[in-house]
Amino acid sequence: MNIKFDEQADALYIKLNNSEIIDSEEILDSVTCDYGINDTIVGVEVINVKQQPIDLYKKIAHLFSVEELGNLKEFFNQKRVLLN
Repeated sequence: MNIKFDEQADALYIKLNNSEIIDSEEILDSVTCDYGINDTIVGVEVINVKQQPIDLYKKIAHLFSVEELGNLKEFFNQKRVLLN
């Protein structure tokens, strides 16, 4: 899992694996999932991050394993000042 935040673009990308992206779908306002073979999630993009609620990770929690969710929650906690 690799999490990157582009402050200038105000975009967050959570890369779960290195699989080829086959399709993408906006699942929530400002949240897009990238899918690989067999509809596995390859990555999740969040745009307008600074406008999202601080508990955004809760809205997308169902997309991640317990370990991945822990990493994501830690990232959001570390970046709280940046994201507000």
